[in-house]
Amino acid sequence: MSERNKVQTVNTASLERPVTSARIKKAVRNFTSTLWDFCETVLDNGTEQNGEWVVGDLRNTPGDSCWIDLSTGKFIDYATGERGGAIRLWPTLFNGGERMDMADIIEEMEAWNRDGTLPDGQGIGVRPEPTAIKKRKAPKHRHNAEAQAKWLDDVVEWTQSFSRTAAEIFAEKRGLSVEVFEWLIAGGYIGFYQSIKSTKDKRRTWTDCEWAFPVCDVTPTHVAFYDMHLKWFRNGNSSWRYEPRGIPALPLVIGDLPKADLVVIGESTWDVIAYIDLYDLYTWSEEDGRWAAIATRGAQNVKSAYPAFNQIKSTAHLKVLPQNDLPDFNFFEALPEPIRAKGRTIRSPDELGCKDLNGWMRVEAPEAIKRRLKEGF
Repeated sequence: MSERNKVQTVNTASLERPVTSARIKKAVRNFTSTLWDFCETVLDNGTEQNGEWVVGDLRNTPGDSCWIDLSTGKFIDYATGERGGAIRLWPTLFNGGERMDMADIIEEMEAWNRDGTLPDGQGIGVRPEPTAIKKRKAPKHRHNAEAQAKWLDDVVEWTQSFSRTAAEIFAEKRGLSVEVFEWLIAGGYIGFYQSIKSTKDKRRTWTDCEWAFPVCDVTPTHVAFYDMHLKWFRNGNSSWRYEPRGIPALPLVIGDLPKADLVVIGESTWDVIAYIDLYDLYTWSEEDGRWAAIATRGAQNVKSAYPAFNQIKSTAHLKVLPQNDLPDFNFFEALPEPIRAKGRTIRSPDELGCKDLNGWMRVEAPEAIKRRLKEGF
């Protein structure tokens, strides 16, 4: 053997397998194809729902605050605020969230892909089976944000053109003050939109006004969604829906959450507005204190509010506004444990037979309600 061949042989034997981009792509591709088996093993307190693995968090707590896309490995943990892709998922699960060398991640992924071995010793003892998961298409609402923003801006501008009259209509319907609705209209938090209605036989059509709230997910860099939650009328019944259909059921957030010393959290938008009206929060100056409010818009939408909950500072005072009905249990149980433990729950007295704070304000004067709450009835 020549000296040159000897050198090549020694060098080849002493080299570790390089972590090339091709090797990374192959390992991640094989890993994501087996995510169903993987999640069933590592996060067995979760379940598959519509192409995603849903669990309480990445520590395998029961619940539905953490979502992993079974086709890509992208995840978001609303309980902790953690998010990322398959490469980030691995150290979050196996290294306490601390970053790992790429070589270690790929070697551990390859061991899983090869024979179901995991770094925590769980494993399945056999090669995991690839599972075909249909990749979800990007939601349509992300493609029409500009048009929706224009629609919402037009609704706000039109309502502001007759602000006092609109506020009087809202106040009469909800039993709250005209002033709180004037403040909401000025801030673009509520408005009237023109709805075209027709009889069932389509022979008569007319234009009416309905109520609308904005739907926004404001990040540090942009508005992710910009649509409306509006009152609608169909077949003799009125209800609420998100428009356009299929947009995320995001909460209504009022104020600057990270800076707020007081945060009001309610299932119903109207109860949140009632609290703002009860304590005249809309008149507070910065010297009076900062406050913010979150309305989940229903018990089933609490999980969508977790990113907002995570912005609340630890020293903030919390007021929780449940309703006296069956969905209230689901609303309260879905709230993060620190909010349930720390927040002061405000319910109307049983003897009044009111469903919620808004209903309570219809039967008792604000001063009487505040006196009851102060005394801790």
